[in-house]
Amino acid sequence: MLLKYILLVYGFCEFLFGVFIWFSKKESLPKMMVESFSVLSNDVNYENIKDKKAFSRWIGELIMLGGALYTFLASSSIFFGVSLIAVIAFIVLIESVFFRMVIKGYKNFI
Repeated sequence: MLLKYILLVYGFCEFLFGVFIWFSKKESLPKMMVESFSVLSNDVNYENIKDKKAFSRWIGELIMLGGALYTFLASSSIFFGVSLIAVIAFIVLIESVFFRMVIKGYKNFI
């Protein structure tokens, strides 16, 4: 049960982080995110992105969507009493889908 409340707080924080990236004029946060994805996929490099401002807004929107999904997952699992295994399975599904979306979106911006 504690994991569900932690997930609820994490989803809200991730949503706020996405809003901050979306409105931010600095390139340090999107650059940090792309660098973290380059650990998993070697062909990802921040310097290859043509329109960095549009990419920053897009990645902010994607993070806001992820945070909203985590908040929805946590609140619905608390309300409906979903098992912990199902919640973890949904977390894995959300993370894998968002990783693929970031890689595909990155390839659209280079």
